[in-house]
Amino acid sequence: MMLATVHAGVFCLLSCLTVSCLSGAVPRQAAEMWCDYGGHRARAGESFQLGPCEPCWCDYSGQVSCASILCAQPNCVDAVRDPSQCCSVCPNGPNCALPGGGILGNGQTVTLTDGSWCSCRARSYNGVTLATCTRRRRNRT
Repeated sequence: MMLATVHAGVFCLLSCLTVSCLSGAVPRQAAEMWCDYGGHRARAGESFQLGPCEPCWCDYSGQVSCASILCAQPNCVDAVRDPSQCCSVCPNGPNCALPGGGILGNGQTVTLTDGSWCSCRARSYNGVTLATCTRRRRNRT
């Protein structure tokens, strides 16, 4: 190991594989290192986005690490995705699909024309948020 001055008053211990700085600063060689990846250029220690769901980081050895963000299924049937954002959002809050079309808000109950009633407890099952409907029994006279 050897002691090197990086900036005035900042001393770093340099070894073959690792660099540890006494003040937490980055050695000049690492600070001047760049990563070029996917049309993006970043300095060592900086992060960048390949896309809204793919953050990347340029490490101090000049290598790029990226992650892919997986989004949870939204709890609504009218989700929208802003291209600048990673995950879809529910602009009208959690809701469910009614049989035959229509949307029912989370926590709401409605009686249909056939006498059945439907309620919404917005939870997604295999990508579909459906209202739970029960057919009412008719009284026999």
